[in-house]
Amino acid sequence: MNIEKTPFERITNWISNSMTIKLITITVLMLLMLIPVSLIQSIVYERESLKNVASEEVSSKWAYSQTIIGPILTIPVVYEYLEKGRLAQITKNWHILPENLKIDGEINPEILKRGIYDVIVYNSNLRVSGSFKIDKKLETSLLKSINYDQAFITIGISDPRGIKKQIQFDWNGKKLEADPGSDISDLIYSGITIDSLALNDSLKSQYAFGFDLKLRGSESLS
Repeated sequence: MNIEKTPFERITNWISNSMTIKLITITVLMLLMLIPVSLIQSIVYERESLKNVASEEVSSKWAYSQTIIGPILTIPVVYEYLEKGRLAQITKNWHILPENLKIDGEINPEILKRGIYDVIVYNSNLRVSGSFKIDKKLETSLLKSINYDQAFITIGISDPRGIKKQIQFDWNGKKLEADPGSDISDLIYSGITIDSLALNDSLKSQYAFGFDLKLRGSESLS
């Protein structure tokens, strides 16, 4: 005996056995699930943006990430040459890196709060020491003079606002003051300069140096 199904039962049976309907249902469910995911992502991006703003605010007042370059010993060298029948001069910088360099110290991190965000900053106490060896391995053709009396040392510090204490530079046992700024901007755009080194070619060729650097910054120290 055949029992004829009602139209509603036939439609229900077709839906339950239709692969197309199942795929459409799954697709709709997946699209609906993407809505809360996109909302969560937007919240994450917003929080990251606010955290970056907080870090930038703290760094602008404390000090940014720090990069230390050098020290570099620079000696002006004068060359003389003929130009259109006349003697002309040009001054070049003779840059010398340390023969040896030692850096000791410690970094003390600190957490500053801006709203719900923690920003990590640091105070560092560094001891830098080493020596320069001065030799005359430079171009001697057309060389007129080596201005030892104008020699200076440059130390690159990316954000000088982080310097907490005036730097006393020990040069062969002599204490020298460090001045802000760099005279070799092609190599070091920001830092400190030590002059009055009183070099001359009759002195010994090796010079010891040392200085303490109390520096604060954020994010990194390199």
